[in-house]
Amino acid sequence: MPFVRQPPSEITGAIRQYLSEMAKAINQVPNFSYFTQDSPNGVLFGNPGDRAIYVGSTSTLSREWVKASAPGTTSNVSWVQVRILP
Repeated sequence: MPFVRQPPSEITGAIRQYLSEMAKAINQVPNFSYFTQDSPNGVLFGNPGDRAIYVGSTSTLSREWVKASAPGTTSNVSWVQVRILP
């Protein structure tokens, strides 16, 4: 998802507040990626809350991963598998 910048300083008042809140909300939407390796760790870069879907198998178990790191940290580690219980 593209990054939305804050409104220019020339915009003030309620419109600036609204546009700032919209930019923040859009920028917080998690990105979704896919991978075919055993794990997205070391492969996919992401931000906290991003999702990764394993497409290397037809099994529906253990296919989704979530990025779990400190806020504002972009890296290719700290991906955690979301467990799907049968």
